[in-house]
Amino acid sequence: MLTRVQFPHGGPALASRKVILPYASREYIAARGEPREGEAFDGHDLVMYQQPASPSMWAALCGEPTARGRLVFQTQSTAMLFEAALAGFGIAELPCFRADYEPELVRVMPHRAEPFDVWLVAHADLYKTARMQVLIAAVAEEFAQAR
Repeated sequence: MLTRVQFPHGGPALASRKVILPYASREYIAARGEPREGEAFDGHDLVMYQQPASPSMWAALCGEPTARGRLVFQTQSTAMLFEAALAGFGIAELPCFRADYEPELVRVMPHRAEPFDVWLVAHADLYKTARMQVLIAAVAEEFAQAR
């Protein structure tokens, strides 16, 4: 379900939906197995955003600490995260609306998933316009279909 938030005093209107989960290639899982809960990705390779791009994402993937995982690839690009995961480099957090449609990718530890919020931001002056309402409705529908 899409959550809409209106800030007091005419602040921007926001909408959020959780859409990012960890994935790995079928080849990677066949070779290395799935990570186990409570083992902090021990024995697993991780593909992550560069620390300056998102420092908070380094501590955990899907709520599981990354302390014993091995960082093998860093990037500032979501497209490159996809390519690295598809190539079997390791485990990466990816947008579900695309990763679920990649036949070579599988969700990792789906029972521990703690997805991130993705925000659709609209300025308060534009929020009530017909074109913005059409756009917000279209985005909400896309997220609903991607479930």
